[in-house]
Amino acid sequence: MVKEATLAVRTRAVCMIEAGIFINKVAKVVGISVRTIRRWLLRSKSGEPLQNRRGCGRKTSVTMVPKVVIAKTIGKKMKSTRVISQNLKSKGFSISHVTVHSYLRKNLKVRPYKPQVQPKLTEKQRTARIKFCNERKNWSIDSWRGFYSRTSPPLRYSTLQISKTTEFGRNLVPMFLLPKRSNFLEKSWSGV
Repeated sequence: MVKEATLAVRTRAVCMIEAGIFINKVAKVVGISVRTIRRWLLRSKSGEPLQNRRGCGRKTSVTMVPKVVIAKTIGKKMKSTRVISQNLKSKGFSISHVTVHSYLRKNLKVRPYKPQVQPKLTEKQRTARIKFCNERKNWSIDSWRGFYSRTSPPLRYSTLQISKTTEFGRNLVPMFLLPKRSNFLEKSWSGV
């Protein structure tokens, strides 16, 4: 969206040009293009006011009736913008789903509903997780470090990134990837 210049900025630019300052310098000072300032200058010379004419720009396709229809659909069962657009087209109002969407977002401050779908675990996955936890319930931190270095694929690092490394299993693991010494794993897994 284009930011309009205020009437004070417009009159200042025209006064600067009438005072003898070059139009390029005025454009830099005011921060508006030379073409726009020339248009303002022509308006002031012809006696027209410098503010924008009323009714300029594209007319909105959302009249009062579609506004009411769109507002009423918010409180009811959720409908997509395409369905709302089709309902309006059947009533004789040619409004696209994009227009409905932008009206909902900008004017009514309504965001689209996106449910968070979380996949449910199958019975096989649940039993596998419980089995995994029960087998490793009493592991120490060192056991977990060795487990993760064996099961994860080998990491590739440049020589600049590996300043200190330690060997776990078959892989060299950078020290900054290892957790600091704590009994976090022992606490979190002991209650399973």
